[in-house]
This record gives sequence, structure tokens and C-alpha cells, in this order.
Amino acid sequence: MKKILILILTKILAFLFFKLKKSSDLPGIIALKLDPNIISYFRMPQNTIFVSGTNIKSAVANNISQIYQNEAYNVGENAYSSNHSLGILTCLIKNSNILGKIKPSILILKVDALALEDTLTKLTPNYLIVTNLSREQSMITGHFEETFSKIKNNLKETTHLILNADDPLVSRLSLHHKGDVTYFGIENNFDNKNISLNYDDNLDFLYCPICDTKLIYEKRFYNNIGHYYCVKNHYTRPKPKYPVSIVNEEMFYINNHTIHIDEPFLYHVYNLAVTYTLLKTQAILSDDKINHQIDQLKEITVAKYQYQNKKLFFPPTKTTNPVSYYHILEYISKQNEPITLVIGYQKLSNEYIENDVSWLWDVKFELINNNDIKNIICLEKYAYDIAVRLKYANFNTDRITIVKNPNQLMKNFDEYTSNNVYFLTCDSLTQKFKKEGKVIA
Repeated sequence: MKKILILILTKILAFLFFKLKKSSDLPGIIALKLDPNIISYFRMPQNTIFVSGTNIKSAVANNISQIYQNEAYNVGENAYSSNHSLGILTCLIKNSNILGKIKPSILILKVDALALEDTLTKLTPNYLIVTNLSREQSMITGHFEETFSKIKNNLKETTHLILNADDPLVSRLSLHHKGDVTYFGIENNFDNKNISLNYDDNLDFLYCPICDTKLIYEKRFYNNIGHYYCVKNHYTRPKPKYPVSIVNEEMFYINNHTIHIDEPFLYHVYNLAVTYTLLKTQAILSDDKINHQIDQLKEITVAKYQYQNKKLFFPPTKTTNPVSYYHILEYISKQNEPITLVIGYQKLSNEYIENDVSWLWDVKFELINNNDIKNIICLEKYAYDIAVRLKYANFNTDRITIVKNPNQLMKNFDEYTSNNVYFLTCDSLTQKFKKEGKVIA
């Protein structure tokens, strides 16, 4: 009876926040305080999908959810709560009846890699997607090997793993899992060129997990993502179930189906590859429906705005994540036009201790040290930390400007910037600058 009363109270709160379109974990916080074991009360649907990893989990979860909703399935997801334990609990409260039964037939939860350990001890998904694992802000995520161990030690045999074959740290989960495993991956990048290993590359995984021999990379797309093998044949990249072949910067093939993309970002390709692989593995939809729905997905591409006589560009990037930055910087480096880059953060995290900027040294700013980058404006609290990192990337200090106050930047925008301005900023700053401009269709 106690659990029923807790659910009634917290469901009312969850309903109000949903109607107000406010993101809050308060229902989960209250439920957990009233009953620390409340999560064990819930009964999950047969199609429960967890999506985890360092990057692209939100995009993948949104893709899957959008497709099933388009096909008239009742889908539950943690879109209005966080991807941590309390947000997941809030989602379960919102999508259950007072007896704890999850009402949607398909439940899709994006789960932060750090929260996955705690979540897997209490809930067992039918499918677990792991997109990639890499370093971020060390005070938030710790070491990626620790994250790997937490996932590995809490896997259940009944969970079907959907793993990135191109990430040796992720595919290594299969060595410790007795249940089903399906892989996704790509066969080539956009320019069909292999990225060579350099002495200054900070790879997250480079040695065979069985014999500790240095892995050989036949192909390397970015970071430690690519095609790899152990010379002693102990460990090699597994074969994806539906391998992706990229034709050019506008299209790729998967399972003989052509998919078009709007922007040449490899993570878009991975998003669609894992979405396709999950849908095929579940076999709920027909092939024709899967192909049709994949074609209808709208990508999160570079947002374009006009301000005065300037064009403003807002690439989708994840603050404090070097891998996310790699994709964006590579994209910017190929634009072949005069560019001003604005980099700044008011807060590095809404949930954790701030002030750790060590991740800046894993961002490959050297990618954009070319003549097209006319100047870089360093904003807000960490402006000098950013400027020091750029100096060590061999940027001439004449091209680096410190502007602590964003209002000052907007007041003297014409003086500070070229005609094309790219923003790599935290959410609050991004929203501030977007309000100043007008969307370009």
C-alpha cells in the first residue's frame, strides 16, 4: 500500500512537470526518499532498451523512439528527465500504473555510462546499446576502464548487447557476456583515407585485452575508432551484422539500402547504423517500414542563423567531450572560408564539481590551425584556460582574443568577428547567442 501511495503522489508531480514541459527529476527524488527500494516495484515491458555510452546516446534513443511512435507504438522514454538514476526513476513513475506496471509496450531509456552500474543492478533491459566509451572530464567520469568494468560486472545473460564493433573498448564487452551480441560499424570514412597514429594521439585503448600486445589499426577513423587486430590473433574487430559503406559526404549504404545525410559527420552515420541494427534485431517492424522510417529521420545538423551581416553557425557538440569536439573541428577545418570561432563556457556541468579543464588537452585543436581560422574568441570563466590550450596548439596569439563578458562580444560583434562565426559554447551561452539572430531556412 505504501508503494501505491508513493506512486500516486509522484505521478501527479510527474504529470504537472510534463504538462509544463519542464525537465525535473523531483518525482524520482521524492520517491527514493520515501522508499529506497521503490525501483524494484516496477515491472518492465518485454521490449526494454537501454542506450548508453559516452557519445550519441540521446540521438540514438530519440531515433528509435521517433520511429516506433511514427508506427503508432506506445513508447516510454526519459525525454523530460535526466539520464541518471533519478531521471530514470522519474521516467518509470510517469510511464507506470499505480501497481508499477510500465504501460508502454516499448521503453527506451538513455542511461549515462556512470549510472549504468546502479541501473543494471536493479533493472534488466532486453537490449543494451553501447555506442562508445572514451575519456571526458575526469572529475565527472573517472577513467574509462572503470566505466567499462562497471558495465561488464553487471550484465545479465538475458540482455542482448548491441555493440560498436569499431570501438575496441566497447566490443571487448562481448568477451565477458554469455548472452546474445550484435555489432554495428562502418567500413570506411568519407574520404576513404586512413588516419595514421601519431605520438601525441591520446588513444583510449591500444593494447590487446588478452595478451597485451599493441593492436594494429588497418583503418582508423578518429580516436581509437576503426578496424583493429592483434598480431597474435587473440582479439580482432568483430564483423558488423549490417556493415555501412560510405559512398560520399551525402550518402551511404547499409544492407543494400541507400541512406542520405545532410552533413558529413561520422557520428550521424553511426547514429543511423545503430538505429538500423537495433530495429532489425528486434524484428518488430518489416524491412520496408524500417527503411522508410530511417529515411524520414531528421538529423541534428549545424544550426544556421543570421545576425546583422554575419552568418552564425551552431554545431551540435557536447561540452567537455574531446571526441565530440573532434567531429566538429574536422568539419570546420573543411569549410574553406574565413571563420571566427567562439569558444566559451559559463558552467562545465549542472550536476558535478566544476573547474576541471584537463579535457581541453585531449581536444585536437591542431585540426583547425589553418589560414581560414581568422581569429578565436575565448569567452567567460575559462577563457584563459582555452587560450593557453590554443597557444600550445601553435596558434599565433594575435589570432586569440579574450572576451570575458558575452555582452561585450555582442556589443562589438562587427569588430570582433569575420562574416562566418562558429560557436562552440555551453547550452546557456548558445541559447543567448541564438536569441540575437534569425534562423536561416
